[in-house]
Amino acid sequence: MVNVYGTKADNWGSGPFDVRCLSTDTKPKAGMPNGSTCIEIDTGKKFLYDRAGDEWHEVSSSVIVSATGVEF
Repeated sequence: MVNVYGTKADNWGSGPFDVRCLSTDTKPKAGMPNGSTCIEIDTGKKFLYDRAGDEWHEVSSSVIVSATGVEF
């Protein structure tokens, strides 16, 4: 179950988006804006989306990912 939140989550290409999923889910990439965030709700792992590389990068536990942005 993947949930995508954002100011215009119904309009891919706007964003960035805040994604919530399980570790077993495939993280969405199609139309995902650069800098979007993802949190696996069953593991607590946090990821940032790199549109240029078309991949999700896991970030360290010292990075705070919230609906209002990312803090290092």
